Amino acid sequence: MKIPKVTYRQNDGRYMMTIPARQSLTGIRKTVYGATEEEVIYHFLIETQYKEKSSVPTLEDFTETVLKTHVWDVKEDTTYDKYEGIWRNHIRGSRIGVKVLNQITVEELMTFFKEKIKNGYSDSTLRTMHTVLEKTFLSAEQNEYVKRNPMKYVEVPYQKCQRPQKKKESYTEEEIWKLEAEINRAWKEKQQYPYSLAILIMICTG
Repeated sequence: MKIPKVTYRQNDGRYMMTIPARQSLTGIRKTVYGATEEEVIYHFLIETQYKEKSSVPTLEDFTETVLKTHVWDVKEDTTYDKYEGIWRNHIRGSRIGVKVLNQITVEELMTFFKEKIKNGYSDSTLRTMHTVLEKTFLSAEQNEYVKRNPMKYVEVPYQKCQRPQKKKESYTEEEIWKLEAEINRAWKEKQQYPYSLAILIMICTG
């Protein structure tokens, strides 16, 4: 089923979509609204027979199932938390998240990643997104929800991600003085750390 075009209303700042009578559950033409395009598409899915005509789950629902089945109590808690955060913040309620699995194309997934890059997300965040979606579609393929796993053909241009700026740190004058005093004390009293003088020279000379 083709999803109608979403349009933006300048007068009230909302998005809208007109559902044709042939797609409506009631058989009557209807208009749905939302604050975002994703919200409008979500209302479209609720108001049509889109889900009724297919036993295939949506990406957001199946991803949640995969995480609870294959990651929760299987991987480290921190891994589950990271994956669940990707699902909650980027997949649930998104344009691709509300679509059923076998309706999602390689092009839509590529667009999804390119938009994330455009919005400034880091290389590591996108790699985690890729891992989560890869697990989801692999399981979807095993469950025969999709005939072809689209994630096999998705190439993410990680080199275009914004790199976090590393803050350069250096010792303060007071810290260097304390380090020098400790080196002198350790050497005079116990002749410890014979190479510490070389380290101090490197610190002072940069």
